[in-house]
This record gives sequence, C-alpha cells and structure tokens, in this order.
Amino acid sequence: MARGDETAIVTGATSGLGAQFAEQLALRGFGLALVARNVARLKDVQANLISRYALPVEILQADLVTDEQNRRGRVTHRPQTAESAREQRRFRIEGAVRQSKH
Repeated sequence: MARGDETAIVTGATSGLGAQFAEQLALRGFGLALVARNVARLKDVQANLISRYALPVEILQADLVTDEQNRRGRVTHRPQTAESAREQRRFRIEGAVRQSKH
C-alpha cells in the first residue's frame, strides 16, 4: 500500500465518481492531485482528505475540455488548459482517473 509516496491525479474530483475515486485512492494511501473547475470545492475536498488520511493532496483548478468542445459551444467560459495547470505544479503522477460528463 502506498503512503503518499505515489501520486494519482483525479479529474472531476469535487463530486460524483471523481470524488469517490479520490476517496478510494486516499484510502489506499496515494497522494492526490485533484483537478476541477471550482476552486472553493477543491479546497473543501482537499482539507477533508488531508484531515482524514494525512496524505499530500494538491489541487489544480482547470477545465479539461478540448478546443473542439469549445468550438462546439459546450463551454461558455475560457478554461485554463490542463497543460497550463500542470506547469503551475511539479510532481510525478503515478496514475490518472478522468471523469467525463459529455
């Protein structure tokens, strides 16, 4: 079992399946990098997971839609890209869980 020395990234981590994946990965001892659009909810999830599991939890505010989805009008705001979010932090990712509502 990992004890925070391995990091998994989870998108859509503030609700639904993403939140459940984050919980299960923390339960298994993974450090987490949580990605979602709503930074306030990200901070709440981060604080909850840190207090319950005493593991490192990074947050990245980003919208991981593609340029094609933007062109189709599925997004009404200008999202931060995953690449620019990743450049803000430097850590090694051991696994990824991506949630999609489309």
